[in-house]
Amino acid sequence: MIQTFAVTHFGGNGFNFHVFTKSGSIGSSYSDSSAWTKLGQVSYGTLSSTLNNPVTLPSQNLSPVMLNAGETQSFYIACVGNYFRVHEETVGTVVQNSDASIAAGLNKYPYDTLFHSSTQGLGSTKFMFQGKMIYSYGVEPPSASPSDIPSVVPSISTEPTFVTKAPSDVPSRSLKPTGAPIEPTAQPTVSIAPTVDPYKEATIQITIPSQLVLSGFQMPTSQVKINTVLTLLADTIKARASAKLNSNQRVKSVKILSINGVPFNGSSSRRLQGSALIEYEIILEEICSTSKCDDSQTVANALYKSVTQEMRTSIDDGSLTTAIVLAAQAAGDDADALLAAAVESGDFGEVITTIIGLLGDFYPDWLGGGYCLNDGNEPDYMKLNPSLWVYSTRSACCTRYYPYAYNDCMGADVVPSGKYYPDWDQSQESRCLNDGKEPDYMSSNPTAWMYDSAEECCTRYYSWDLGACVSNSGGTAVESATRKWYVLDGEEKCVQDCEVDASDPTCGGLANPWDSLFATSSDCCSHKVSWVSLNVCDATSQGQTPTGSSKWYVDWDNMKCVMDCEGSASCGGLAEPHNALHVNKATCCSTQLSWDTDCLSK
Repeated sequence: MIQTFAVTHFGGNGFNFHVFTKSGSIGSSYSDSSAWTKLGQVSYGTLSSTLNNPVTLPSQNLSPVMLNAGETQSFYIACVGNYFRVHEETVGTVVQNSDASIAAGLNKYPYDTLFHSSTQGLGSTKFMFQGKMIYSYGVEPPSASPSDIPSVVPSISTEPTFVTKAPSDVPSRSLKPTGAPIEPTAQPTVSIAPTVDPYKEATIQITIPSQLVLSGFQMPTSQVKINTVLTLLADTIKARASAKLNSNQRVKSVKILSINGVPFNGSSSRRLQGSALIEYEIILEEICSTSKCDDSQTVANALYKSVTQEMRTSIDDGSLTTAIVLAAQAAGDDADALLAAAVESGDFGEVITTIIGLLGDFYPDWLGGGYCLNDGNEPDYMKLNPSLWVYSTRSACCTRYYPYAYNDCMGADVVPSGKYYPDWDQSQESRCLNDGKEPDYMSSNPTAWMYDSAEECCTRYYSWDLGACVSNSGGTAVESATRKWYVLDGEEKCVQDCEVDASDPTCGGLANPWDSLFATSSDCCSHKVSWVSLNVCDATSQGQTPTGSSKWYVDWDNMKCVMDCEGSASCGGLAEPHNALHVNKATCCSTQLSWDTDCLSK
């Protein structure tokens, strides 16, 4: 699955990248726009030749291309407004790895015009793209629902798996001592005080539901690599979240919950591809300043603010991406899935505060059927190894041992939240419901799974079938339409985010989640179709015929000044964006054709 490209450039202003593709080799279709399919475009106001080089085009702006073994695919990468790097090669030159090879091709010139007929590289000299092709291994689509719910009761033996023998009546004795007795030390070794975990005292525990979006995420090729990658991500996030904590604060753990909406339980066999939405929890603890944790909410809010601020800073300045890539490099081949990864964005849910250390620890009451209890009657094998079996809160115990019956374990009456969840289990159609029948793993973590509106839920889980999902969920397409403007793929105009309507030519259908939306058609045209004159794009987008500005510009082919219009003898057709416009013919002649004394009479 080819997702995007990292392009090496010279730096500067006004980069407008356009990416097209076609099956097979380029052949003679290098100037035939109808032979190519546009994958998308990306614009940058300014790029630094040192800090943003190469620049990775955001994968959400480009449609991915599936390429099967043995197939050839052609790509046309253009940059209107500036240049990017290529270099000369001889015919037949390729760069390759064990997965794919890239052949030297053509160099279209000038760059400011798409599919221009002027082409370099038709002979023995070819041109090699300088940058990277970012791809992942294609997989089958995920199943309709997450992994199966565990059995109601774990398999537990009621007796130990071994029985010790009774001691012998007489101790074993050697006939002779093994050597001279060793004199005891003058003083026994005594520790000054037993080791105590300060966080066993009255402690505030907060949980921050969080998300990261990673681009350039290559699919791990084995379960070992999946586990390595997720452990590395958790450790890196933990280190960043811990950066500014004091001695009374700590990140207890970072738990990866799901990848692209699929719950991760440490043994998932699902493969990952493309951009990855990582949903996780940061679990922090802070020792209370009072024995009863009277100021728990104030402390929790301050801790939440400090950690999320540090995380946002590390995302925005790129240091989290750098830390992930460096950790991947140090980990070797098992973490190669992260070598080209970049953190695109992050988000944090509402803080969940719990006071721990004031009550007894909770254990799973498998034999008594009481779910998680803290009555001190846990079996001896749990008392002997509490870190393995016992949790400081009922919620943690229920989450660990009874996630399939979380609400029953917590003793909570299920009150419908009114939030929408994906109906994976009950229906084969795309829809979200708010009937209060969501699985326990969703209701116990609504921030990660549920949304306030059908449109938000459909956008998150059924973006490829958004209109049908909104309708099946009880909404209407009109409710989900924003009436904002987006560029229509394959056409040099913008349309509105609304259902296609014969009576309203501006409606182009519901926008996809990856479409950039603008308040006006003019904004959309100037940002997304900048190579077309604004008045032409704007008029076409509004369903009108472009008329031109009635100003004057130079027709360089005929070396004369003509009017920006169509129809009359003085009209030279609609001006292009690069044409300088003048208020009258005299100004055009004196400014741009001053050497031609006959300019006004032409």
